[in-house]
Amino acid sequence: MAEARRGRAAVALVALAAGAAGALGWAPAARAGAVPTPPPTQQPGPSGTQDPGAQDIEAQDLEEQAPAPQRPADAPAAADAPDAVDVDITALTSAPLRPDDVLAVGVRVTNGTDEPVEGLTAELRLQPDLLRTRDALGAWSGAPDDAAAGEVLLGEPLLQPLPPGRARDLVLRLPADELGLPGDDASWGPRGVAVDVVDARGSRLSADRGLVVWYLVADGAAVPDVDDPARVGVVVPLTGAAPDVGTALVPDAEMADLVDGGSEGSRGGVLGRLLEVAAVPGTTWALDPLLLDSSDPGTADPSADEASDGADDGAVPGQPGADGDAADDAADDAAGGAAATAPPDGATAPPAGAPRADTAADPTAGVAAWRADLLAAAPDHEVLALPRGDVDLLSVAAAEQPSLWAAGLRQGRASLARAGLVGSLQQTDPQQEDPPAGGEAGAGVRTDVVWPARGELGERGAALAAGRGAVAALLAPPGGGTSDGAAAVHLDAGATADGGEQGALTGLVEDADLTTLLERAATRGEDDPRAAARLLAETAVLARGGARDRSGGPAGALVVAPRGWDVDPGAATRALGALLDAPWTRAAPATGLPGGPGDADAGAGSGREGALPDRADGAPPPPLDPGVLTAVAGALATTDALDGTLTDGAPLTAARRSLVAAAALAHRGDDGWAAAAGAAADEVATLSGGVQLLQGGTVTVVGSQASVPVTVANDLGQDVRVVVAAASSSPRVRVRQDVATTVAAASRTQVLVPVEAVGGGDARLLLQLRSPDGGVLGPQVAVPVRVRLEWAEWGTAGVAALGGLVLLAGLVRSVRRVRRRPPGEGPRSSEPVVAAGAGPPPGATAEPRAAAGPPAGPGAGTPPSRTSPPGRPPPGSDTPEPHPHDDPQTRPRRPGAPPARRAGGAARTGAPVEESP
Repeated sequence: MAEARRGRAAVALVALAAGAAGALGWAPAARAGAVPTPPPTQQPGPSGTQDPGAQDIEAQDLEEQAPAPQRPADAPAAADAPDAVDVDITALTSAPLRPDDVLAVGVRVTNGTDEPVEGLTAELRLQPDLLRTRDALGAWSGAPDDAAAGEVLLGEPLLQPLPPGRARDLVLRLPADELGLPGDDASWGPRGVAVDVVDARGSRLSADRGLVVWYLVADGAAVPDVDDPARVGVVVPLTGAAPDVGTALVPDAEMADLVDGGSEGSRGGVLGRLLEVAAVPGTTWALDPLLLDSSDPGTADPSADEASDGADDGAVPGQPGADGDAADDAADDAAGGAAATAPPDGATAPPAGAPRADTAADPTAGVAAWRADLLAAAPDHEVLALPRGDVDLLSVAAAEQPSLWAAGLRQGRASLARAGLVGSLQQTDPQQEDPPAGGEAGAGVRTDVVWPARGELGERGAALAAGRGAVAALLAPPGGGTSDGAAAVHLDAGATADGGEQGALTGLVEDADLTTLLERAATRGEDDPRAAARLLAETAVLARGGARDRSGGPAGALVVAPRGWDVDPGAATRALGALLDAPWTRAAPATGLPGGPGDADAGAGSGREGALPDRADGAPPPPLDPGVLTAVAGALATTDALDGTLTDGAPLTAARRSLVAAAALAHRGDDGWAAAAGAAADEVATLSGGVQLLQGGTVTVVGSQASVPVTVANDLGQDVRVVVAAASSSPRVRVRQDVATTVAAASRTQVLVPVEAVGGGDARLLLQLRSPDGGVLGPQVAVPVRVRLEWAEWGTAGVAALGGLVLLAGLVRSVRRVRRRPPGEGPRSSEPVVAAGAGPPPGATAEPRAAAGPPAGPGAGTPPSRTSPPGRPPPGSDTPEPHPHDDPQTRPRRPGAPPARRAGGAARTGAPVEESP
């Protein structure tokens, strides 16, 4: 031990001499016994990122972040610098420290006082004891400045006075084999390091602390005390864009800014940097399908089938039987043919997320190239597809409007299908009978995992998600903190929204401490190097058994980056290397963590029981207004009712997208959201109000079978197909059948509804306009109906009575005419009366006279003893004798005197009568 101390003292003296040489402008010499720093060469790892295990890369990072010690020009102090002398660790290795490595710590000393400070020394200390628990790691990192920090290993004096308001950067280096740590393999694990700044009297003015992981195990050898590497899942969000409610897309200018950040082709925007981080192997994506539509130049026509459950079933792009990855081809064409294509021979393909040289002049092409890179990298990752627009689950559940969530899921699946990312999806909607078939592309895409805002689910949210087929949810731990190595817990989702029973829901519980460390390590403006080093130490404790799943399986941890993460890609790559590439960890998809729904090794009883987190720390933004969401859901129901009515369904698809976009999580805190959502609902009301029943007057039914006339008005610019459904409010009237009809654009038509009357009285006929699929269109129209069956009986009786009167009148007239004739008078002949000596009547033909013997002389044919009186036909003539009463002037008027009777009825036959002498 004494020799070790003497060696460290010699190192300190050499460092002091080197510092003096640096103050004189000389290059600092290597410390005695130190391992020289190799040249700054960067060896890309298998993922195209820097290999975090290469010590030369760490040294180069340190040189970039902390310049050479004792540089003549001091940096100005930060705006939030303390009013005293302060020291901060600016660089620290986030790779395992091996005996052949050099421990290098970047330090910044800041003078926050008003006077120059001189005689300052930066000291490097080490806590040699193994930190075995996560609580011990937290206690070391949060200890006050005056707490014990181990033995001083190295001192670096500041030879020049530090002016007020200025900061000076140092790099403290010490060979790892001089740290005095144990040399056996079982001693590996986290140790604490500290940097103090002391004045000339040796008094500690400030301190900062970090962690390193001592590791002596050879590459490829089994890690001592680790039966199974800890599984770590990292969720990277590709979300956060607020859709325009009117178009249901992210505007082009905003999308270009999200990808390139105002610098065309740079990928400097939030989404451009997030995709670079998401390309790190082993990460899981939380993807909003809205981004696929908004970045696709061919999404101008929203005509895909999203209308009803199961509309996106069957063959989809990228699947067997579909049209050969048409969505990918369209993206390639939009990106100039360079997207997702193999590089020419001898060329090197750029990593996913890298800027493209052929899109620097066209923001739209830059967005299309970003989309092509996303689609190319997606098959290598688990993709948790959210509802389109990232529907706010908690707000929708609080408003009790599950239809908005279901519509978002359907639209999200349709967007994935258009992009060719539909793989072996879990069934996410009980009403969808046939989920899309599996395929190679996008085999890791899932739509059965929900991610509520801030990881707060609640009972209503759990019931809604489970009722729509969700099997897991990304959750925050109750009260924050760690997940104790158990990333999956079983939750009781309770009853579904429709009152049915629902099984357990798996909660994928985020490790809040690890998530916070990742944010500190990789968020722009923070870039805390101590956080990345602590991530490595935390996973080491997990793997050593400081926290294990209660079922006895391997430890697991889930890290969920926040939505809209303003990430530094370089710092995030180093931090993710500490999480995923350590010898004692194994990257796992989020659902593949121990006890998760995708854990192939999960057995019966794996995981543990848990409770739903009530609320995360901090005040969340207020949820979306339930009243507005209720109106939006009502408009969505109206669009469902219009299915099959419009001959052109494109307006309905566009309306549904707008209504779902109004429920997006990104609208929280947006002052103009309520007005935009109301306008979307009004558009649907206008569409629905264009087809209506016109109110009619009272209808009177007088027969058992009748038809009620109804007018259907169509004010839309296209033909509509409707059904007039009727129901009676009284058993007196029965509706025989509903009537279907087609109404031409901008016209009206009359429909006759057949009814049957079974009793007299008043009733109401309730008329309802419906779609061919049975959807209700508009309000009911009540038509008063008066049933007067007795009127028909009265009418029949009246007609019968009138007929009887007519018959009776005819009989009376006939009888009266008979009474007017004298007694014994026969019926009048219908033959006309011809006067004596007159010829036949006009138009009559004289009948030829039959021969009665030889021709006679004058006067033949007339009896010699008889003469014909005037006005009578000659004897033997066929002409009847006229009756004396036929002439009113000659009719005798002898009242009461019986007429003379003629023998043999000669008067009726017209035979001549002989007069008596």
